[in-house]
Amino acid sequence: MSGLFELFTDQHDHVRFRVLARDGAILAVSGAYPDKASAARAITQTRESAGTGLINDHCGPVAGFHPGPSGDVGNVRTKSDVMFDDIALNSESIEEALGTLAVVAGFLLASIESVALCSITLSRPKKATVRVCSARPPVDVLTGEPQPAFPLQRPEEAFVSVLGIPLLDKGAPRAVLTLWSCDSTPITGGDSRAAHSVAERVSRVLRQALRMAELRETAENLYAALEHRTAIDTAIGVIMGQNRCDHDTAYDMLLRASSTRNVKVRDLAAALLGSVSGEHRAPVHFDP
Repeated sequence: MSGLFELFTDQHDHVRFRVLARDGAILAVSGAYPDKASAARAITQTRESAGTGLINDHCGPVAGFHPGPSGDVGNVRTKSDVMFDDIALNSESIEEALGTLAVVAGFLLASIESVALCSITLSRPKKATVRVCSARPPVDVLTGEPQPAFPLQRPEEAFVSVLGIPLLDKGAPRAVLTLWSCDSTPITGGDSRAAHSVAERVSRVLRQALRMAELRETAENLYAALEHRTAIDTAIGVIMGQNRCDHDTAYDMLLRASSTRNVKVRDLAAALLGSVSGEHRAPVHFDP
C-alpha cells in the first residue's frame, strides 16, 4: 500500500490535506485552501514535484541530528522530537511530565477538528491515580505563536465521542491517552491514525519518565536508609561504650527499648545521639 493524500476541514472551515505514510504516520500537513478543488490542484502539483524536486536547504544546524557514517539522514530529529525527549529529562516529577505531555499531545492533535481536548491517565500500584487534561493550547508550543481556540465554544456543549488509546503494555502501571470530541461522528480514518501516531510518541516518553521517576525514588529511599542506618550504628556504638558490651548485645538493648517505648528504632537512635552530643542527626558521608 502506498502513501495517501487525505483531505480534511480545519477549525476555520478551510480545506487542508495530510500526506500519510504507509503506516499512517503524518509526513506533512498543507496550508489552508478555500475549497476542495483548490486543495486537489495543490495535491496534483505536489505529486508532480515531490518525486523530482530538488532540495533547497536553508536550515542551520539541527539539534539532535547525528548523520550516519554514509551521510544517512534517517536520524534527523524534528523540533517536536527534541521537545518530546526533553520532557522526561527536564521534569521533576511524573505529574509534571504528564502535564507537559498532555499539552504537547494537544498541539500535535490540533489538526483533528472535532477534538476539543485530550487527557492522559496513569494508574500505578500503591500510588494515587494521576490524570492530566489539556485543551488545545492557546499558544503554539513550538513557535510561541497564538493558536486558534479549540472547538468547545459554549459551556453547555458536551463531549459525545471519546477515543481511548492505551499507552503502556498490559500489566502495571497502566496509562491511556483519551481524546474528547464534541462531534458524534467517531474518530476514524486518518484522524485515528494520526492519534495513534501521537500516542506512540507519548508512550515512548512516558516509559522514560516512569523509569526516571523510579530511579529518582530509589535514590531517595537509599539515601534515607543510609541516613537512618548511620544514626542506628552510631547509637549502638554509644550503648557499647556505656555498657561495655558487644555489638549484638547493644543492638538487642536498642530493640527492646524501642519496643517498650513504642518508638521506631531510628527515632530512638536519633534521640540517644541528641542526649549525648546535642545533635539529633548523625553526619552522613554520602553524596546523593
